Amino acid sequence: MARTFASRPGHVDAVRRIVDAKRQEPFFKRRYARNVENPPSQFSRDEFWGQMIVCMCTSVQRSGPNSRVSQLVREDPFPLRLAVCAGHGDLRQFAESVLRSRGLRFGSKLADQIERNMRWLSDGGWATVEEQFRRLASGGLEPGSPQQRIAAERQAARMVMGRFGGLAGFGPKQARNLWQCLG
Repeated sequence: MARTFASRPGHVDAVRRIVDAKRQEPFFKRRYARNVENPPSQFSRDEFWGQMIVCMCTSVQRSGPNSRVSQLVREDPFPLRLAVCAGHGDLRQFAESVLRSRGLRFGSKLADQIERNMRWLSDGGWATVEEQFRRLASGGLEPGSPQQRIAAERQAARMVMGRFGGLAGFGPKQARNLWQCLG
């Protein structure tokens, strides 16, 4: 059953007002400056790992500015940074301990996913995500249609989604958010 939608001038104006209002918010301005005006040109495994953990945590609990997730993210040094996790003998137990001690929910599930993601990345996943990053980063430099850019973004998201052998705990939303957080 096909549905049709007819827009009216009032609807279009209402949507434009919403978009204009969102463009004034600090979150939008920061992300626009980082991703559009100054996109990253170099891939960083440390940045990828940290953003991956943030995306995992924010998908299962509140993540506002005063949330426990935000408090964890602001810790300096970040307790689940790549250098610490990569060298840990029992990553699952360590990650669960960190998450639980910060009051985050689903610590056991997230810790299991963190361990599985480390394994996937170490077993060839780093090459996959680095290649997808290069494709996305070069997209702004090469002439192409918006449809080509969208196709590249969707491909990058699919490549990291867990159901395709990628990152555990990542569906379409988390995968898109991860790439957006990386620029």
